[in-house]
Amino acid sequence: METLPDILALLIPVLALLIGLVIIAGIFLVQPLVRAISRLAEVRQGGSVEVLPAATARLEERVAMLESTLEKVLEEREFERQLRAGQPATPAVAPGPEELPIQPS
Repeated sequence: METLPDILALLIPVLALLIGLVIIAGIFLVQPLVRAISRLAEVRQGGSVEVLPAATARLEERVAMLESTLEKVLEEREFERQLRAGQPATPAVAPGPEELPIQPS
């Protein structure tokens, strides 16, 4: 019975160290694994929160590029139509201040 206090005196600090190491291992090893698994589950469900804004931004950029290309094509078709009809081409841009007639006030 006299050896029990000696064993407990040695066992308590060793257990405290082991518990601390298990907690640190859980923070640095298990937590990233759990995050990766949960992210994989989100992607499989098709509703990843992190992927959705990036995909939306790419789609918006592509739509803007298509709109600008469509505007250019429409301007070119209008210009060609006016050339074939013999009409003077109207500028796509508003006239600058040097092109406006000066009206006395």
